[in-house]
Amino acid sequence: MTDMCRSFGSLLANTTKGLRRVRFTIAHELGHFLLEHHVPAGVHEGGFMCDSADLDGKQRQDPQQARQEDEANRFAIALLVPDARLGVLQANAIDLDVIASMADRLKVSLQALARRYVETHTRPVAVIHSHVGKITAMTRHRDVPWLLPPEIRTLT
Repeated sequence: MTDMCRSFGSLLANTTKGLRRVRFTIAHELGHFLLEHHVPAGVHEGGFMCDSADLDGKQRQDPQQARQEDEANRFAIALLVPDARLGVLQANAIDLDVIASMADRLKVSLQALARRYVETHTRPVAVIHSHVGKITAMTRHRDVPWLLPPEIRTLT
């Protein structure tokens, strides 16, 4: 919640989903507050009202809202996992166990750290997340070509 000039504000986060989600939510909402070109979508008087779909990067109908949510997510993970922490990961061979260990140390989700790792890596890499045999998310380096069917391509 904030005033129109963004001279002050308050962040509210659902704490029932664990520390990692709370940290990401706060960083995401801070991104909306600090990125001056972000404007609340719809009739959210006084601020942004993000839900799980916004934080999870689900596709939105409104292109402006989709862009803002993506930018807020990128801001959040860049804040929580600064470039200096990624150097150790990128200097070694790609190893999901090392990425998972760093996610634990930094108190961020494996999906968030994997996304940051892929997007900042110098080599073309991709990570596909699945749960119970279903793809839930995919992150690919800009140099990795699309190899998936169209119905999965929306999970970038």
